[in-house]
Formats: sequence, C-alpha cells, structure tokens
Amino acid sequence: MIIYVISEFDRATEELLSEVRLRSPDGAELARLFGEPLDTFVNSYPVGAKEAEALGARYGLEFDLATSAYFLDPYSEGA
Repeated sequence: MIIYVISEFDRATEELLSEVRLRSPDGAELARLFGEPLDTFVNSYPVGAKEAEALGARYGLEFDLATSAYFLDPYSEGA
C-alpha cells in the first residue's frame, strides 16, 4: 500500500516544518495532478500553485507558497 505525505519546508532555512499524511488518497488522481503515470509515480514532487489549489480543495489543506516549499512524497507503507 502506498501512502502520500505532504512535506513543508521553510524557504529561508530549508528546515522541515511539518509532514501531513493524506487521508484516503486516490493515487491515480494524484498522479494525474502531477502529470506522471501512476506506475512511475514514486518520486518527490514539488507542489506549485495549481497542485496546492487542488490539494487544498480535496484534502482541506492550506498552503503558503510565499514562505514555504511543499512536496508530495509517496511511500510504501512499512518501508
């Protein structure tokens, strides 16, 4: 099973500020959002304005792209 985590980093210091595991994610939907085929959707993906808007609407997340950098990271559960 794949889990998806949004990691937030401070743009000034590159310090990890938070990690949020997405609840009930649809891997195929996320892969489409990031423009990647599901079978190769295994890397860390930067969250831009388009992705932040979609993720915010779907998962109720808030993004401050001016002060933080965000990434979507898929992980194999148990890895």
